[in-house]
Amino acid sequence: MVYGYAMKHNLSRQGYRSFLLRIVFPSALAIGLFVLSLFTVIVPAFEKNSLNRKREMIRELTASAWSVLSELHEEEVAGLLTTEQAQERAVARIRDLRYGQERKDYFWITDMTPRMIMHPYRTELDGVDLNEFQDERGTKLFVEFVKAVKANGEGYVEYKWQWKDDKTRIVPKLSYVRGFEPWGWIVGTGIYIEDVKEEIAAITGRLIRISLVITIFIALLLFFNMHQSLRIEQQRRYAEDELRESKDKYQALVEAATEGVFMLLEGRQAYSNKTLADMLDYSEAELAALPLNDIFPANYEESPHATILKDIIAGKPADGQFETQLVKKGGQAIDVVLAVSEITFAEKQGIVITARDISQHKEVEVKLGETEAQYRAITDSINIGVFRSTLGRKGRFLQANAAAMRILGFQSQQELVDTNLADLFHDADDRESFFRQLQEDGEVKNRILRLKRKDGSVPVLSLSAITVKDEKAGEQVCDGVMEDITERKRVEEEREGLIVELQTAMLFLNQPVRNSVHEPLFCDMNMPISKVASLMAKSHIGAALVRGGDGETIGIITDWDLRERVVAAGRDANRPAFEIMSSPLIDIPDRALLFEAALLMQEKGTAHLVVRNSNEAVVGMLSSRDLLQVHRYSSSFLLRELHQADSVDDLAHGQKRLPRLAKALMDSGANSRNIVRIIASVSDAITNQVARLAIEELGPPPVDFALLALGSVGREEQTLKTDQDNAIVYDDVPADREKEVEEYFVRLGERICESLAATGYSPCAGEVMGSNPRWCRPLSEWKNYFTDWIRTGDPNDLIAVSIFFDFRCVYGSVSFAEALHEHVAETARGKAAFFQHLAMNSLQYKPPIGFFGKIVVGESEEQPETFDIKKVMMPIIDFARIYSLQRGFSQANTHDRLARIAECDIINDSEYEDIVQAYDYLMTLRLKHQTRLIGNNENPDNYINPKDLAQIELATLKKTLTQISELQNKLKVEFTGTA
Repeated sequence: MVYGYAMKHNLSRQGYRSFLLRIVFPSALAIGLFVLSLFTVIVPAFEKNSLNRKREMIRELTASAWSVLSELHEEEVAGLLTTEQAQERAVARIRDLRYGQERKDYFWITDMTPRMIMHPYRTELDGVDLNEFQDERGTKLFVEFVKAVKANGEGYVEYKWQWKDDKTRIVPKLSYVRGFEPWGWIVGTGIYIEDVKEEIAAITGRLIRISLVITIFIALLLFFNMHQSLRIEQQRRYAEDELRESKDKYQALVEAATEGVFMLLEGRQAYSNKTLADMLDYSEAELAALPLNDIFPANYEESPHATILKDIIAGKPADGQFETQLVKKGGQAIDVVLAVSEITFAEKQGIVITARDISQHKEVEVKLGETEAQYRAITDSINIGVFRSTLGRKGRFLQANAAAMRILGFQSQQELVDTNLADLFHDADDRESFFRQLQEDGEVKNRILRLKRKDGSVPVLSLSAITVKDEKAGEQVCDGVMEDITERKRVEEEREGLIVELQTAMLFLNQPVRNSVHEPLFCDMNMPISKVASLMAKSHIGAALVRGGDGETIGIITDWDLRERVVAAGRDANRPAFEIMSSPLIDIPDRALLFEAALLMQEKGTAHLVVRNSNEAVVGMLSSRDLLQVHRYSSSFLLRELHQADSVDDLAHGQKRLPRLAKALMDSGANSRNIVRIIASVSDAITNQVARLAIEELGPPPVDFALLALGSVGREEQTLKTDQDNAIVYDDVPADREKEVEEYFVRLGERICESLAATGYSPCAGEVMGSNPRWCRPLSEWKNYFTDWIRTGDPNDLIAVSIFFDFRCVYGSVSFAEALHEHVAETARGKAAFFQHLAMNSLQYKPPIGFFGKIVVGESEEQPETFDIKKVMMPIIDFARIYSLQRGFSQANTHDRLARIAECDIINDSEYEDIVQAYDYLMTLRLKHQTRLIGNNENPDNYINPKDLAQIELATLKKTLTQISELQNKLKVEFTGTA
């Protein structure tokens, strides 16, 4: 029996080797050769044939498109079509040609410049010079098309291009182009290399699957044949391998451990690793011969863990983990953590002890304690607040330095620790945005916002924060720094205002004299002095020009002459005027600048200049007092006058100076945003005074109310061509008082709107004004209005009421505007249909740029050569409004809305900068056009003739219109679900 087992075992080993040599190896070799031939011969040949078929296909397709051009050219030659008609029809027919499984493969046309004639998916390239156009590898593909046509009349070109109509996916492409000589055109189409690769991949996948099935089948047969003979042998070898592997693993683990290990079996040391020997500065042999109690301190019995140490030394069973000390060979003690575990090994009871050296860790703890003390000393001595808080809306302060407590107005750490960080945010939108970004990005950098102090004041802070893990607490916390920049912001605003004031004053000094002269007062040379003085007093003029007998101006009499040469000298006031006149006259041309006039006055020591035109005729006078009136056209002086005005006439007089101020700022290169802000400030000042005067006339209002500005006025973006858009909202009252209260506020609205019209703000053509009872309603009805518009309004309704979503309070109680903002945000949340309607309305407007990049005109019947720039700006305004309403933002200003949208990562930083620059450019163009019309004594409007623009302005405008189209595409995808 033993012999039979040995024979069977012996034969199994021999059969196993024979099986490997005769069966497994040839089978594996055959499979390998099959797979090798599959990937080196069959697949490459198929790939080559497939590519050749594709090349021939696009060649034939291009020939078909070329025949369309040939057919229309023949009609052109026959006189049936003009060249332009033939080419337009060719472009239209080829643009609509599609092929391929998805019907998205297409043709394009360029000329030999090359310039794009037509591309169905890249319409922004139509009419563009393509000499510098290149793909991401640097291939100037359209130049290569021209080279291929010039060389052979046709050819193939390989490059990288977008995947069909998907601009975000760039892939390799092979195109065939063919020239059409009569028109100098190139027509082409192409294939995507990835199409061929996908076909190859599909076939390769099928072959691999077949090969895998075959291989598995053979392997199963081999396994079946080997299974019976090898089973016993495998079991024996497995047992041997397991035992050897366990021993090797255990030994390798112990030897490689970074902790010292020693084993005690039945009270005697059985093993210790090299790590422990190195830790104690012994050799392994020395450590093995060392009594166990020699590695523990002599005073170990005084240790808190004396009991367990005695058990270890005695070899008794023990368990636990604790800190203690071990003694090195030289007698030096080191701090360690011992972990003791009971084991059973080879039927013997014992313990395993691991020792981890923590000496360096202890040193680090000491140094960290010293560093923390230094850190606290530093943070307590600076003006930047440093704090730590838990995360979340209910996150509370954990630590803060003295500067943080001072900034937030707290007297002690305990007061601050009991405070919720989120509760300190003054603005709810800032709070939501701050914590959302902190959660998503893990950090917030230099966020400018307002936090509430303990005393209720609201400073402006720069706040940065980052999330970190608190090792002690084992949770994520927020570390942050804050700086009070209230004073810095105030200084910056004052500096910006001063710069505007200085720009205005400097610009006026660079204006021609003719703009500031006043009509001169003339007198005859023989007129009695007393009569001249009487005329000067009556006309409120400090000088009179004296004419001779021939009508020529021969001298001037001033207030100084009357005082010094008449009163002081005791001269007879009935003497003729020529006796006291000053002559010769000091004159200046009317084209000279005001600062030149000031220099001339200083040089000649005079306070009056005679102004002459190019024909030397006297056209006016200029006095030093006139020069001092320059400051009247600064924004601060104008606003101060408006706030002090006591009548509508005074307000109208101040408003008339606004166009000149705006023109001065435009000419000085001031930022359009600053100019629009000044225009809004003037409008607000006038509205405030008008409302105050109306209330003085009608008596105090029966309940609290607010006058809301709507549309461009509500956005603080009105220009020099604007009308009234306002509404009144007031407190709800019992039914028995409704009529009385309504009548008062309608009368108030009428007085306000009439006065605004008298100051220069024309009434709204659609009667969206507080004088209209429909738009003069209590708060509850206004909430119902917004609810109806959001929930049930159709797209056409929303076109008419979109301006109501751009509102702010300009007079009265701000709480009404805040309540309406909250109501709109809550009602609009999740209303996809509402936002879809807003987006569809915005998408109805198409930027006025044609097929070949030409600005489209003809929107106005009165001015057919112009386009309406106000309408051009509306898509940007709509974009900002839609996303702001979706996110529940309360801001109405477009710049503010775009900034909040960027903070939410709806658009990235680059897109934000592009949109803001585009909007500012359009506003600058609009203001420049309006101030030019005002300078020509024409009424300002929004209709711009492209021919009036410089080439660089025209190029920038075209780029801006393209950006607007991209914004509309984003709205289209986001809110209508189409591309």
